[in-house]
This record gives sequence, structure tokens and C-alpha cells, in this order.
Amino acid sequence: MEHRKLGRSGLVVSRLCLGTLTIGPLQANLTLADGARVIRTALEEGINFLETADLYETYDYIREALVGWTEPVVIASRSYDYTYEGMQSRVEKALRQLKRDYIDLSTRDCIPS
Repeated sequence: MEHRKLGRSGLVVSRLCLGTLTIGPLQANLTLADGARVIRTALEEGINFLETADLYETYDYIREALVGWTEPVVIASRSYDYTYEGMQSRVEKALRQLKRDYIDLSTRDCIPS
């Protein structure tokens, strides 16, 4: 799998990013074990860039897939909140569920015009 620097962030990510919406309850509704296996397979194939959002409800799948994984993984998580407090709450929830100290990329989605 080819990897590249992500802009000027210093992060090195795979050219492919695995979006996790499709494995969660909003779409395929895979079991935790099956969803984690999908993510783990992607990691084993060289994908190190995972995309999620609070709305997807897939943090648990990612956490399980990363158990015992020692290679760097870049996690991007999106929020649909419109306030600073709301976004902060979503990031804190993600950190708790992922059992991580940080999220690499946190973005705001669906900005109203």
C-alpha cells in the first residue's frame, strides 16, 4: 500500500482511507467481531487511515480492531455539532469509546450556508 504525507500535518497516511459508516448500525450493522475483523483486515493490507463520525456509532469497532495493533493508525472523526461545546463533547466521547488519548483529525461536517 502506498503512503503519503497528509498536507503539512506531518501525518503519513495510506492512499486509501477506510470509511467505517458501512460496517455500523446505520448500514450493514455487522456484529462487533465482524466489523472489527473488516477493519483489522484493512490494517493488515496496509491501510492506516480510518474515517468515522459520532453519528456512525463505529468507535467500538475501531477500538476492537486496534487491540494488539502496534503500527501507527490515523483516525479522522467528524462531528455534526454546531457549537464549540457540542464538538468538544463529541471529541471527548470519541476518546472514551476509542480508549485513546487523541484523535488525529477532528472536523466539522455539514456546515450550514
